[in-house]
Amino acid sequence: MKEKGKILFAIICFFGMITNTFAACDYETQVRLATEASNVNMTYEIKREVINVDTGMIAPEVTDEEIDFDSAYAYQNFIYITIMNITENIYVELIGSNGSEQNIYFNDTNEGTIELDGGTGEEIITYTVNIRSNDSNCSSDLLRTFEFVTPKRNPYSGLLACEGVNEYYCQEYVTYEIDLTQGEVIDRASQAKEQETTELQEENNTNWWVDWLNKNPWFIPTVIGVILLAGVATTVIIIKKRRSKVL
Repeated sequence: MKEKGKILFAIICFFGMITNTFAACDYETQVRLATEASNVNMTYEIKREVINVDTGMIAPEVTDEEIDFDSAYAYQNFIYITIMNITENIYVELIGSNGSEQNIYFNDTNEGTIELDGGTGEEIITYTVNIRSNDSNCSSDLLRTFEFVTPKRNPYSGLLACEGVNEYYCQEYVTYEIDLTQGEVIDRASQAKEQETTELQEENNTNWWVDWLNKNPWFIPTVIGVILLAGVATTVIIIKKRRSKVL
């Protein structure tokens, strides 16, 4: 009988704890957490670093003067991801299309901001970003989810044909695959340069004419006057001819 009473008491306590937990995650708490989750922001930045070619490690102490063909140092671009506005009440679950996964808590950050190594841009990475509750009353509840994409370096951007061309297939970093061959990129880039040269020449010709008119404001009134005088003279001649025929 005593055993049955203990079991019944345990069941009552268990359901009481569940009820209290759900009751504590009230509407006000949910709104506060949703607001904090909405403030989480992500950006990326591409920085040029000096690396030791032998180790692949960044060598911040090396100066530009020490880098040449014979040295063990070279320049390498790195992508850095910054996540901002993480609070003690939420955490970020970051899942990358490259198989990476990590949870980021407030204690991992510097006052809510953290910078992550996003690699050297060898591939386009799409991150699924889940903002979850770290509040003990609403633990792990999904508050917000979105995608964040980091770019890869475009292998065509270094082509001589791409120099000075701003089209997508010549941009240094892209967030989508370029479905063109190298030959097609060269052809398109050459056509873009030709079109830009033609448009520039047309613009220069137009600007020359406008500049000349601005410097010679008498020209248009004079032309208009000549046209009017010619019209009047023509009219007078026609009238005289008609009168002579009548007489």
